[in-house]
Amino acid sequence: ASSDLDRSRMRSKSYLQLMGSLLWVTITRPDISFHVSFLCQFMQDPSPQSYDAALSILSYLHHTKTLGLTYDGAKSKLEVYADSSWGSIAKPFAGYVLKYGGASISFQSKKLKLVAQSSAEAETAVYALAARNLQFTIHLFEFLDNPQQMPIPIFTDNSATRDSIKNPGVTARTRHYARWLLYAREQFLHRISMPHWISTSAMTADIFTKCLDKSTFLRHRASLLNE
Repeated sequence: ASSDLDRSRMRSKSYLQLMGSLLWVTITRPDISFHVSFLCQFMQDPSPQSYDAALSILSYLHHTKTLGLTYDGAKSKLEVYADSSWGSIAKPFAGYVLKYGGASISFQSKKLKLVAQSSAEAETAVYALAARNLQFTIHLFEFLDNPQQMPIPIFTDNSATRDSIKNPGVTARTRHYARWLLYAREQFLHRISMPHWISTSAMTADIFTKCLDKSTFLRHRASLLNE
């Protein structure tokens, strides 16, 4: 009975409005994207704990209201980071970020719509999502008369993903996610993007996939915002 009462009170507190406002804020504060995306899962039937977590994000934003995206003209190089969590839940969270001028210009944090059977599959899926966004961004830069030097690096911390994209053919381990792989490989073969391995500690997109310890979160936040 107390649980039903708590949920009744939740519906009167406009959880949907609160999440809508937080989604709007993520445009200039990508550091909260994972937490907002995670809480959006509960918009149909939010719990008091969900509402408290959303208020915690508001408190964090209030205490860091001087932060924002800062671009540096000296860092005029486009680069992409793509990462995914895997193992804890069936459909892992994934995220990517396109950086230019030292800060984020495009990013996403979302739960993948597939049940990944391996970390390589999950990483390849988010790699392909990032590559698709990169294709649009390249056209946008050309329209703005600022063509980028090809290929654009896409960083992944999964060596199997990098090797699968660079090496032609389909193996028994990769044939079940060939669609993602073929799109990423097509970009590679056309010299549009190039997969590069990077250590997990330097993977900026890790902030879009899970809750991190404070020091790691602050390090990746600094990379996203160009603090």
